[in-house]
Amino acid sequence: MTSRSSSAKRSGRAGGPVLVFSATNAMQHLHDLDSVFAFPASARNVLRPGGTLILDVFNPDMAKMCRLPESPYHHKSVADRDGARLDVRATTSYDAAAQVLRFTLDYLRDGVCVRTKKISMRCFFPEELRALCRLAGLDIAQRYGDYDQSLFTSTSPKQLLSWSSTAFRTSRPHGCTVRRRPAAETPRTAAVRVRPDPAGVTPDSAG
Repeated sequence: MTSRSSSAKRSGRAGGPVLVFSATNAMQHLHDLDSVFAFPASARNVLRPGGTLILDVFNPDMAKMCRLPESPYHHKSVADRDGARLDVRATTSYDAAAQVLRFTLDYLRDGVCVRTKKISMRCFFPEELRALCRLAGLDIAQRYGDYDQSLFTSTSPKQLLSWSSTAFRTSRPHGCTVRRRPAAETPRTAAVRVRPDPAGVTPDSAG
């Protein structure tokens, strides 16, 4: 049986990778909360002490998210395998309750659609993403707005966040404490009898 140092237990695996890089909005394909919370924790658990986690997601743009589904727009142009130009026409719809932006991408060659792709991506707002990191026990080491290492602002196209495994915290997030309820404050249960109202209206039937 081999033993592991306490720092390895806190920060990950001694023989783990030095870098975990989640690029090109990969995290935004995780839609359910269990997967969202598990992602940074899983990266933390496999990194070796001193390793780095880098996360790349786009910065939500409210103007783009509010586009009407019936208003297609030119998204970009790409080349197919033969080198021919394909224009990508996009339509979007945003589900505010789920924070999911849905794309329909039509690939056009000479104005004729040759392929259609549908993508659903969860949006992470900047402070929400920082809160998720705190809940996972992570401290942000660096945050940029693009790969040119420009400072992150509200108009940045991307959110590039970097954590060092030495910054991973095993304690609770700052400001979070657990308070035990004194025995005297333990709530008591009591039977409550509801008497019918003289007018015949009960609490269940009242509108």
